[in-house]
Amino acid sequence: MHDNGWCKRQMCETDRLYVGEEFGVINYLKFTSPWSIAIEDTSMTFITPVRSIENSVSSQLAGKIFNKEEIGAELNLAVCDKLIDHNNNIAQYRITWKSFIAQQYYY
Repeated sequence: MHDNGWCKRQMCETDRLYVGEEFGVINYLKFTSPWSIAIEDTSMTFITPVRSIENSVSSQLAGKIFNKEEIGAELNLAVCDKLIDHNNNIAQYRITWKSFIAQQYYY
């Protein structure tokens, strides 16, 4: 864990990144499928000049099962190494999952 005061600051949306300042990217996933969804893996790949500041990154949702209307969230920490002067994508988020289609059993 980085102890630079980041966790002590208020979390809020931002419209700009400052060079060298650490920030968090939170992904919220709302599940709308009528069937249960099992998350196999997730990954966040940052796009230069943004990079992860975490030594090792693993999915925080892998192995979890979600039902309709449930919400999952992940937090990734990053830093911007140089000025970005316009709106850019800063990362790509990938999810692999499978669904459990409801099965009815008749006796």
